[in-house]
Amino acid sequence: MNKAKFLETLQAERARLDTKLAGLSEAQLTEWASPDTWSIKDNLAHLTYWEQYMLDKVRRAMEAGDTPKWVTSEQETAINAQLFADNRERPLAEVLAAMRRSFEQVVGQVLALSDEDLTDPAQFAWMKKEPLWKYIEAECCGEHYEEHLGKLLA
Repeated sequence: MNKAKFLETLQAERARLDTKLAGLSEAQLTEWASPDTWSIKDNLAHLTYWEQYMLDKVRRAMEAGDTPKWVTSEQETAINAQLFADNRERPLAEVLAAMRRSFEQVVGQVLALSDEDLTDPAQFAWMKKEPLWKYIEAECCGEHYEEHLGKLLA
């Protein structure tokens, strides 16, 4: 997938999400089924954090040649629990604004990458023979979004 097609895909998927979110009330976006379940807003805050985490990894790899480290399952669980606690009472408007800013940063980062950076499976050893676009897609609209917002996006 080249950069132009990838950007088109990212923007189409984000537009689809924005359309779904626009059709929901604030109450629907913030309600919890039980005290320890995540609302849509909580999921959006979570997804935005991991989108920013991905961006940081990509930036470090591009700017300093760093080999990013992946978090362990235990670390991920602890981070997610902290994110949930930190964002539980965060206003919806802040979460949505952060989500939009984050996506703008993703688009900017993709624009800054070459087609080779995005598509060559050998470009980044830390990607384990996968092209970089797959990681970006997974964190910005793909499997991570399906995992957390699957019912909403269906």
